[in-house]
Amino acid sequence: MKFSSFFFFLAALLLGGSSFAQDVTFSLQNPQITNGGANYEADIYVSSNTGFKMGSGQLYLNYNEQAFGPNVQANGKFVYLQPPGSILGTLVGNPPFQFAFYQDFIVNDNITDRVSISWQHAFSEACLGANNVTSTSTFLAHVSFTFLPGASSLDPELCFESANLFVNQTFTACGPPTCGNVNCFANPGTQLTNDAYDCSALLPVTLLQFGVHEQVDDAHLTWQTGQETGSSHFVVEKSTNGHQWQYLGRVAAAGDSYTLRKYRFTDYRFRENFAGVSTFYYRLRMVDLDESFAYSDIEKVQVSSTIQSDISVYPNPSAPATQCQVTVTGATNTDWTCQVLDAQGRSINTVINVAHVTAATLTWQINDLSPGVYWIRTQTVDGRQLLTRRLVVQR
Repeated sequence: MKFSSFFFFLAALLLGGSSFAQDVTFSLQNPQITNGGANYEADIYVSSNTGFKMGSGQLYLNYNEQAFGPNVQANGKFVYLQPPGSILGTLVGNPPFQFAFYQDFIVNDNITDRVSISWQHAFSEACLGANNVTSTSTFLAHVSFTFLPGASSLDPELCFESANLFVNQTFTACGPPTCGNVNCFANPGTQLTNDAYDCSALLPVTLLQFGVHEQVDDAHLTWQTGQETGSSHFVVEKSTNGHQWQYLGRVAAAGDSYTLRKYRFTDYRFRENFAGVSTFYYRLRMVDLDESFAYSDIEKVQVSSTIQSDISVYPNPSAPATQCQVTVTGATNTDWTCQVLDAQGRSINTVINVAHVTAATLTWQINDLSPGVYWIRTQTVDGRQLLTRRLVVQR
């Protein structure tokens, strides 16, 4: 602990500060793995059975040294943030003259696998108005740890230290009773002495990889987990703007697993019914057996073109002795190529060029095709659009 933080607590206790057995609960919520598996992040929330105005405080966080390395603060593997909307991000005053109510956000490496965070306030409790800690769990601050290379499959083991030496370091805000600079010597806060800590909102899965790529008409999603503890399922969600999401499907999870697991999901004909949309966004909702969940990072597919086009194949199914008619339509004049692929995606005929069409009909003799499943593939010459349709040849 730095001397400034230590002196603040000591002064609050020795210069008239009182103590009070009040239930205060700190919890870790919304844990997630971000930046492609590079970081493990979580929000710290606080609640109390009796409302109060948060003053100074200090928390100790234990973590897996094998996952993040020793002394995460000294080695640049830890970030302590007070985002807008958090208690520690509170501003007081009227725009444009607003000031940060809390300051001195000190971080210290307590031991190699423990880090402490602290805070205090610069203005009197009267500047806050209403209580900012209530019986409703409220966002206090945010923390982020950086994995060591190749260590993102390890359990972060993040939780609060709750040994007697490290608890009950929360104080209510100091006075005076009018808004102005704080004076904890004349108007000390109260030390709260009944802390509780909740680390139950653990991440259902350790997500190592999540990606989306376009293949022909479809968007293929793949992801990998390194560890799953009580995981139930994954919900796949899709958006056209990154803000409003729709349910696509559900994939069962492993439950409990400590080995590499691979998953996949396909959004078939993902552009269909989305005329003019050039970017699609995807995310996973990772749900635990107790219905707690966390979101993955958002991945996107950038469509190479917004050309509104389609192809149709008739008759389908077809017979070897008949002819197959392929119709290519496009919203603008462009050059197209067409070819036939076998079920494994190998080309079995020469490419047919279709020049500058908004609609064109090609007639192919297919009596040289054996019965089976084939694909008719069309693409603009400059590679902007790729479409396929399934063709079944019967006996």
